[in-house]
Amino acid sequence: MRISRTLLITLCLSALASSCTEIADAPAPTRRPKVAAAVVDNSPRQCTTRQTQCYYGTGPAGEPCSCWSSAGAPDHGVTTK
Repeated sequence: MRISRTLLITLCLSALASSCTEIADAPAPTRRPKVAAAVVDNSPRQCTTRQTQCYYGTGPAGEPCSCWSSAGAPDHGVTTK
């Protein structure tokens, strides 16, 4: 039984590549007390779009949002504090 040179090289390279992988542990997320999380996440926020800024309820900053533009169509933006 004769194994082709290309097949042998492919098998060796795949074995070498799979043996060289490293698995890094993800850093543990920092935990906030529930009281601090409730205070931060329930503060009023604004929706900032390209043209307008409007009140957008309470919650964390950085979430997608939308306001009605002066043209009468929704304009998409991001929440800010």
